[in-house]
Amino acid sequence: MLRRIWVKNFRNLSEQLLELDPKFTVIRGENNQGKTNLLEAIYFGISGGTIMDESLHDLPSFSSADSAVVGVDFESSTSHRLYREVSRRGAKFPVLDGESVRQARDQVPHGAAYWSADLIRSIQDSADERRKMVDRIVVKKDRKLEFLYKSYQRVLSQRNACLRTGNRSLIRFYNDRFIELSMAVTSARERMVVELCDRVGPYISDILGDRLLTVSGVIQMKGIDRLQDVDSFKHALEHRLEKDFALGFTSVGAHRDDIEFFIDGQSVVRYLSRGVNRIFALLLNLSGLESMVSKVPMILLIDDAFCEVSSRLKDRVLPFLLGRFQIVYVSTNTDEFRDFSGKRFIMELGVCTDG
Repeated sequence: MLRRIWVKNFRNLSEQLLELDPKFTVIRGENNQGKTNLLEAIYFGISGGTIMDESLHDLPSFSSADSAVVGVDFESSTSHRLYREVSRRGAKFPVLDGESVRQARDQVPHGAAYWSADLIRSIQDSADERRKMVDRIVVKKDRKLEFLYKSYQRVLSQRNACLRTGNRSLIRFYNDRFIELSMAVTSARERMVVELCDRVGPYISDILGDRLLTVSGVIQMKGIDRLQDVDSFKHALEHRLEKDFALGFTSVGAHRDDIEFFIDGQSVVRYLSRGVNRIFALLLNLSGLESMVSKVPMILLIDDAFCEVSSRLKDRVLPFLLGRFQIVYVSTNTDEFRDFSGKRFIMELGVCTDG
């Protein structure tokens, strides 16, 4: 578990040492005080990355020319102290227990996941967001499939270039490979959707009620009848060819798939409440996390992700998560989770105090 974090020159945070609860730490405060920056510091300290895949060069304080430094203390069967430093020129090697190392992950097998209030977008906003969520889990679970996705994107780009330049002879040259890769990508998504739904079903049943709920997901392929119907795919490409020449891009394929989730046959997005949508999105991401990581201690960094969730559901879902993760939760709600034991802090102008 993560016991302490020390930060210096990290965005708007003042230099400070924070002792975390082994299970549940709550940090409350108004907007723009530094709550998310603290979560980012924890994430960087553990993983060496950023929560939004931003440049590491942006982590040092705006008002300082010095490097940003984060130190984290882990305690489990053994104890470790890990320091990470990053300047505007780039990151230095981490220092583990006083020695510089190229990779700290093998020696300190801890992980971190960040969930924001925008988590609901992974199922609600658009087909693009739903694809991104599933694809991210697919690739992280099996790195070999990253080559498949890159190959598909390359062939798609080449086909689109032919559409923009009006090269009709090369279009048909790319079609067979495009269909093969597109079906492989959609098949990988379909397998992951089945796995996610199998995991989410028992979880959502425990949280929402006393009976077993059925969770399912459907891949919707635009203009294609069946996943393995090559003739249907070829027909769709031919049928839309003139339109695609006019548009300058391919309007059929895995990049146009959509995914819809159901609970007991009801569409989650179309028929269930925003609060249930948030819980469902959270559980989908939890299931993805469980499917793609080995059994290492995890710290879950939650950034006001329970807004719009009823108190009853919050009281059900938090114990469920605490049984699996150490949690640091930040919120603007001063009364959030008052009935749960743990450490509480107030964040104001980059400084955390007991609260």
